[in-house]
Amino acid sequence: MNVVEDGYTKYVKVKQIILRYIQEHNLPVDSLLPSEREWAEMTGVSRLTVRRAITELTNEGFLYVVHGKGTFVQASTIQNNLCSLTSCTQDIIRQGRVPRKQVLSSEIVPASPEVASKLKINEGHSVFHMKRLYFADEHPIQLNSTYLVYDLVEGIEDYNLEALSLYDIIENKMNIKLLYAERYIKATSANQEASKLLSVPEQFPLLNFAGTVYAQVGKIAKPIETFISFYRTDEFSFYINQVRV
Repeated sequence: MNVVEDGYTKYVKVKQIILRYIQEHNLPVDSLLPSEREWAEMTGVSRLTVRRAITELTNEGFLYVVHGKGTFVQASTIQNNLCSLTSCTQDIIRQGRVPRKQVLSSEIVPASPEVASKLKINEGHSVFHMKRLYFADEHPIQLNSTYLVYDLVEGIEDYNLEALSLYDIIENKMNIKLLYAERYIKATSANQEASKLLSVPEQFPLLNFAGTVYAQVGKIAKPIETFISFYRTDEFSFYINQVRV
């Protein structure tokens, strides 16, 4: 578990180790974490570095500290690092909450001009379209519509897409390496469909994400997915880790 120097800021690695520890041990909210001294011994860094990592995770809503008692897993809105390419399911699990997703529809359709442009394919090219609703502890938190280049994920429709992670299927079942995503965010409000599915009033503030995910195809990076998502602002927030260079 020791942090090895490779040019990446030490405290950021410690933050990742702590979050992974919470996930791998499936720690529920209010669980007591190892002390600063124990983290320092496990990671091979100074207690000052550990303290900075814990302070940032506390500010980001992952942890809380009780003086004289220790550091605990926080019950908070789900926070997702904008610099990380993770699935919504992974973000929910990382927060110690129970994930569930419901597939509202899935079909193979011809790409519209807009979808074709984002995926850099010809209009009418076959794409796999799926709409999903994500839950955390049975609270609806995200409505997602995604399009995948069907040539690259042929047979994706045969998997249980409510039980399995889409990205896990792509990477571990289809041996396709996901590289990075271009994502755009803006504030919006719930329309009639989003209001009903996310259990919020119409005009409720939402975060609207649109993006394109790139994968390794041969020796080059190609778009494999384009998506649009709507997040409840009372259940989900985002942050960015920035490192001075």
